[in-house]
Amino acid sequence: MVNYGESVRYNYNVANTGNVPLSNVTVSDDKCAHVYCPKNILSAGESMTCNCTVVLTQTTTNIANVTGNYSGTIVSATANATVNVTPGQRTEMRTIGFWKHQFAVATGNNRGKAQIDSTTLQIYLPINVFGNEIKTLDEGYNVLWITKASMKERVIQQCFATLLNFKNGAATNDTFVDTNYDKSTDMKFSDAINMATSEFNVGNYEGAKNICDSINNMDE
Repeated sequence: MVNYGESVRYNYNVANTGNVPLSNVTVSDDKCAHVYCPKNILSAGESMTCNCTVVLTQTTTNIANVTGNYSGTIVSATANATVNVTPGQRTEMRTIGFWKHQFAVATGNNRGKAQIDSTTLQIYLPINVFGNEIKTLDEGYNVLWITKASMKERVIQQCFATLLNFKNGAATNDTFVDTNYDKSTDMKFSDAINMATSEFNVGNYEGAKNICDSINNMDE
């Protein structure tokens, strides 16, 4: 049991129970990106512990998958676990300006005081925004601080901020949010992101930007 918005470290015990060595051993998790493993080769009978950290805002069941290779033959195994999350008060939605400041301080581009430390920001990553995967603090800074951004780039900036708000506990997938600037919630967060994605994919960048911008400003 963890509290709303706390980080959880998943540990994966990976063992080669066979009698031949395995190469290209990798672990993936549908709820936690970039699982770290100390090696990718396991001798017969050898084991290792991999890990991944993620922030949870709702009770979550993950599915972990491990694969390995022996002379072209792929072997795999899966496991799952449920982490119960105590419901809590959501944090406020933050504007893109707030997130620009956090990443500027975290990357050493601003000497001011941040409200969210760099370790926590890195836990929030990677974030995929319309196919653009933002994996590092420097990449996040570069996205948020584009000068003379095109409308397409502005969409990515705003919706990156929206997804950061999600990681920061301002919403779950079922939280109702404001998508049209009237300070009245009108649809679930997950539906709003899907709508923004659809608008982005058909080239309506301004429409997609406005959805995310409205969400980011709903608590102002």
